[in-house]
Order: sequence, then structure tokens, then C-alpha cells
Amino acid sequence: MNMLPVIQLEFDHAALAPLEGEINKEALASDVGISGLGGHTDAVFIVAKIGERPIGCATLSMFISDRCELLKLYVSPDHRRHGLATSLVHAAIGVAKDRGVAWLHLEISGCSRAFWAKLLDGRSGEYDPPHVAIDLQA
Repeated sequence: MNMLPVIQLEFDHAALAPLEGEINKEALASDVGISGLGGHTDAVFIVAKIGERPIGCATLSMFISDRCELLKLYVSPDHRRHGLATSLVHAAIGVAKDRGVAWLHLEISGCSRAFWAKLLDGRSGEYDPPHVAIDLQA
């Protein structure tokens, strides 16, 4: 039976250890462009889970004034290409807006440029890869 992932906030970084192990293993074998899910002490993890198993995560960090950074975005290889990354980004934007954030910053790597170009098409902000700033008030 296929279960749909549940997206929720996670504040226990240790609960993400299985996913971090997967990220680090993939980073050694490919150009995934990400290692770890870390963040500063103010990091917020938006996690997609099936049961208790994390299968994807978006990490928001560095809440400064009306800005924050989408520091990490990762989906387990077995769960890619089903819209989960897009759902995680939309959930992260919702969390950022709830915290009064006006600008969401992120850096994109070569392998994710097509994803971000499609996702950000028509959104207001600054798109100058690898640096991107999304206007959340537009």
C-alpha cells in the first residue's frame, strides 16, 4: 500500500539523521550539490515523512529582520519527480510568511536550475543564479 507523505515542522534535528545519512552518501557519489540538512540554531525543518521515515526536507534558517534563507532542499531519490520538492518549497514559503518574512533567499546549483526556473516562473523577486531572492509580499 502506497502511503502519501505528510509534511510537518520538525524541531528535533536528530530525527533527521536517516535522511542526512542518505544525503551525505549521495553527495559522495554524485553532483547533488548538498550535504547535510544543518542550519543555525534558529533553523526550522519542514519535513516530508511516510510513517516515521523522513523522505524530504526543506531547511529555513537565518531569520534576520524580514528575511530568511531556504538553506537546504532535499528529497530522497526514490521519491523524486512526484512534486514533493515543490510541496516542500510551498510549505517553507508558508512558514516564512507566518513568521513575517518578506524575502526568501536561496542559492541554486547547476543541477537544480531547471527546477527553480520552473517553480519561480512569474514570481516577483531577483533571479540571478546562483543567488535568488523571492518577494513573498508580491
